[in-house]
Order: sequence, then structure tokens, then C-alpha cells
Amino acid sequence: GIKANNYGFEAYRETKLSLAYARRLDHKMNISVNFDWNNIRLGEYGQNSFFSMGIGLSGLVSEGLYYNIYYHNFENSAISHTTDSESFLAFGLRHKVAKYLKLFLECEKQSRERLNIKLGIEYMPVPNLLFRMGTNTEPGAFSAGFSYTINNKMILDAAGQFDLRLGTLYSATLKYELAR
Repeated sequence: GIKANNYGFEAYRETKLSLAYARRLDHKMNISVNFDWNNIRLGEYGQNSFFSMGIGLSGLVSEGLYYNIYYHNFENSAISHTTDSESFLAFGLRHKVAKYLKLFLECEKQSRERLNIKLGIEYMPVPNLLFRMGTNTEPGAFSAGFSYTINNKMILDAAGQFDLRLGTLYSATLKYELAR
């Protein structure tokens, strides 16, 4: 797949273009790899581009219980002469409690940060509507949102987050899949 992200404002902007490939290895394990071009712009200080990559495994532990592990940027790239890009390792579990209810746990360790523990819940009252809530320990945040499937190719996601460092943040995304 191909993915493009753009985040920030005039004084600070992150742009990422990703190329990803995933493959099923057997009925209980999948593998994925992604290659990213990153660009960071710091207003009057200029900008810099660098490459990063990640590899992941995911699969089935037992009925209704799934795992994922992902390692990103194991070959640190220079953002500037004095700063390298961060690497991180994430391990997660997803438990499908019922047809309409899923629980999530993820532990994420970035190279220069403390361990971040994320907890989430997803509730589906009707087939095309999902409600989500979650929290994390670093930096400390609570989020809630929804996902609405408009048709088999378009999905609307919207969320709000209260972050202890940044305050209240809102986001909305309209996803369109070229092929399914």
C-alpha cells in the first residue's frame, strides 16, 4: 500500500510518504514491512529529509486473541548533524470479547522515552459504526472518537484527544480505498 501523512502548521511540519507490503505466512502469522520518506520542516531553521523503515509480525494467539509486534527505524537516520531519528518497538494484544466489543493493550518503547502503555476499547453498536476510547501513560492522554463506514470504499474517522502536554486536539479523516 501507499500512505501519505502531513502534520503540523507553519512553524513546524512533518510529512511522510510510506510504501508498505504485507503477506500472510500461514494461518496464524502475517509479516509486514514499510519504507518511509520523512521530511521535517522547522520554520526559519529549514528542513531535512531522511529515510526510515519498519518490520512487523501479527497473528492469532487463540480464538479471539491476536498479537502484533513492530520495530521501526532500527537503522537510525540523521535528522540533523546532532540529532538522529528515533527507533521504537511496540507489542500489542487485541481481544475480541464479543462480536461488537474489542479490547486493546499496547506497550511501546521509543529509544529516548519512557515506556508508554496504551489501553483501548472499541464498541460497534451497528455494523457500520464504531465508537473508540483509549488512554496512554506517556505523556498521559485520553481520547475518544468514532468511525463511520459510508460505503465499502469510504470511511469517515473523527476523534478528540486531551493530551497533558498539548491540550485538546481534534482530528478527522476521510479514507478512500482504491481496491479491496
